[in-house]
Amino acid sequence: MWLLLITLHAAAGLGSFASGIYILSPRRAKRHVGFLYFYLAALVGLLIFMVSATASHWQEISQAEKVIFPGLAVLAIYMLYRGQHAYRLLRHQSVNTSVYMSDIGFTLISLFNGFVIVLAIDLKAPVWVVIAGAIIAALIGSQLVERAKTRFLGALQCLRANPGKGFAKP
Repeated sequence: MWLLLITLHAAAGLGSFASGIYILSPRRAKRHVGFLYFYLAALVGLLIFMVSATASHWQEISQAEKVIFPGLAVLAIYMLYRGQHAYRLLRHQSVNTSVYMSDIGFTLISLFNGFVIVLAIDLKAPVWVVIAGAIIAALIGSQLVERAKTRFLGALQCLRANPGKGFAKP
């Protein structure tokens, strides 16, 4: 049972990550709202399957994991909150693009960080490597989200300055 729940948790994480990348652009998210719904559903699944997997073998996990896993559940709830906030922003006619992209970006960085941490733990890396990997993943993720925001907002300003021209190819 635990393996099935972990597999479903991982699939939900990959699904929310892939769809989150796709909907990072608010224009694309508005055009393809189904991806936003899938993203939110995958975040819900991520949380449900993680909590279920943890509960299914609570007696076998270490004391440290009994502290870490509830903390991860709180992070997943906050990620879901940020995803819901992005959805609410997108429903408004004039989206606060920077805040929307920050909300989606936060979840992407958190998911990417989770992938890096799980990989390092599965490879039996020392704790300092796991921590360093998490920090590096967060820094890289933050830079990539900021770059995407800058690029999108720059293209948006160009469009406003030159109506009718459309978005330039990157």
